[in-house]
Amino acid sequence: MNKRRTALMLAGLLLSGASQAADGTLTLTVENDVFTGSDNNYTNGVGIAWVSGDIDPDDQGALGQWTRLWSFLPFVADDGYTTYASWALAQEINTPDDIGEPHPDADDQPYSGVLVVDSTLYARRWDWSHAWQLKLGVVGPASQADDTQREFHRLIGADKPQGWDTQLPNEPILNLNYTVAHLAAAGHTAAELEWRLVPLATAGVGNYFTGAGVGLYGEIGWDLVDALGVTALRWVA
Repeated sequence: MNKRRTALMLAGLLLSGASQAADGTLTLTVENDVFTGSDNNYTNGVGIAWVSGDIDPDDQGALGQWTRLWSFLPFVADDGYTTYASWALAQEINTPDDIGEPHPDADDQPYSGVLVVDSTLYARRWDWSHAWQLKLGVVGPASQADDTQREFHRLIGADKPQGWDTQLPNEPILNLNYTVAHLAAAGHTAAELEWRLVPLATAGVGNYFTGAGVGLYGEIGWDLVDALGVTALRWVA
C-alpha cells in the first residue's frame, strides 16, 4: 500500500473518532533525543491525541454506544467510575547506535518505524484509574519514519542516517494493553504545594509488546491536573 495513503487512512480513523464530540482535550506529545545530541535506539516519538469529556453510558450518541460496546471490560461504565475515551495517532522511530553505518550490526537495534492509532477507554474514580487500549498500525516503510528522520536531520543540520534501506519490513500491528494507576498518598506542603505518589502497572499482549511492568511516579506543584497516569508514547523499553 502507498505510504502516503496509509498515513491518511490512520489519520482519518483518528479524526472520525474525535469528531464525535466537541467536549474534549487535544494534546501533542513530542519525545526526541535531539536534547541529548545522540541518536541511540529510540530516537523520536510524536503523537497527537484527543480525550473526550466524561461519557454517560446511557447516552444514545456515538460515544455512549462505543462505551456500551466495551462495557464488558472490568470497571468500564461501572457504578462509581467515570468513563472517558481517547484516540491517538503516533509515530515512533528507532535506530541503531551508529546512524552513519549503512549496514548496521545484526546484534544492534534495527532501523524501524512504527505508525499506530490507539483507541483507549478510561475508567476513573478519585483514587484509581484503569485504561484499556487497542493499538492498531504498521511497522516498516509504510510508517514513513525514514522520510521523517531524514527531513528532520536536514532541518537541524544533523548527520544523515545511512541505514534506512535495512529497516524492518512492513507488518501490521495489533496489541491490547491495560494500565492501572492508584493514588497511594497525597497532601499539601507548608507553601500550599500539592504533592502525590502514584504507583502504576501495565500489561500488554500482541505483536508490538507482550509483557508487564510496574512503576512509581511523584508530582508536586500548584493546581495539579485531576488525572492519574503517564503520557509517554512508548511505555516499554
